Amino acid sequence: MCLYYRSRPFSARALLGHALLHRPAGVGVAPWSAGSHVYVAGTDNNQVLVFDLTKGKLLQRLTAPNMKCPQGLTFCPHRMEIYVTDKWSHCIHVFDKDGRFLRKLCFKGHGEGQLRSPEGISLGPDPANQEGALLYVCDTGNDRVQILNPDNGSFINQIGIIGGEKGRINKSLLTEFNQPTGVAVSKDRIVVIDFGNRRVKLFTLAGEKVKEFGAMGSSGGQFLSPECVAVDPLGFILVGDSGNARVQIFQPDGALVRVFGKRGAGPGKIRWVSGLHVTPDMDIIVTDFKNHCMQIF
Repeated sequence: MCLYYRSRPFSARALLGHALLHRPAGVGVAPWSAGSHVYVAGTDNNQVLVFDLTKGKLLQRLTAPNMKCPQGLTFCPHRMEIYVTDKWSHCIHVFDKDGRFLRKLCFKGHGEGQLRSPEGISLGPDPANQEGALLYVCDTGNDRVQILNPDNGSFINQIGIIGGEKGRINKSLLTEFNQPTGVAVSKDRIVVIDFGNRRVKLFTLAGEKVKEFGAMGSSGGQFLSPECVAVDPLGFILVGDSGNARVQIFQPDGALVRVFGKRGAGPGKIRWVSGLHVTPDMDIIVTDFKNHCMQIF
């Protein structure tokens, strides 16, 4: 797989701009759409936009009561639901596969199951139930990742602590973050972007830290304002190194494989990576907050 990434040209196969695609953030392809429907969080227009990935046509706009700044999104293929974090309403909006608003999860606060300016979100395995799934949410303003029940947003666990208060969290989970903004969950790992510390941190599903890597800078393996993350079907880690206007690709153990992206506007160029998604066919979808577009590499 390293050879595959190292030999790939990473030219932009498609670039989508749209009048409504202004300051886009999280992005993902619906698992029930045969890979054709891409969902993009529109931070400026308070909507989630749905496009036909092959034709670039706007299909639908999703909105919810008091939706202010949709940021991250993820899908549950079994329940056929879409989960969207709202940075300024401090909650998660849930939609069905047809775009109908179903319910709101969480409220603003510091307690268990409460959120402050949430950003990245990912659906991942429930280590206590092989048939179940949980929501892993970057509770950015509270400097932690919360693990929540997708039914009602009830608290399951957390990684990170607030202001040194341990509460009733297991000691193995007492890992500090400084504004975590991106999370991706594979079958056995939780990958978190620690924006303020400019690092990527890897955890087991039980919340035990396995490794962390990265430092401030512009060389390979270094970051300036890393914001988002995706994990490909084989566990390789893709990081939106937004301040450096590029995407970095790492092996599952954190070893650097490849860097792509060049600062600028136009096909193949990036100004600020704000969302990442890897399709089952290994296409890489990048949303660009400052170029107001979405590209497929």
